[in-house]
Amino acid sequence: MDFEKKFEELISKIDMLVSRHEELQAENTNLKRSIEGKEKEIKKLQDEVERLKSEKKEAAKSIDNVISKINRFFEGKESEPLL
Repeated sequence: MDFEKKFEELISKIDMLVSRHEELQAENTNLKRSIEGKEKEIKKLQDEVERLKSEKKEAAKSIDNVISKINRFFEGKESEPLL
């Protein structure tokens, strides 16, 4: 009788371990999917940062060109008499 009781306890514990293992496997799979999604989001954001840096650089060039043109305009005006 004692042997049967211990055997049933062992089977119960094994069933609990198997069940917990399956839960952990499912959780692991979900976490991997989540990580993949986050990695894709990170890549997308990195690409956007690079695009914005490029746009910033182009805008700075355009502003520098406008300032240069304005400076040349006023430099030309300084050599002319006011009246």
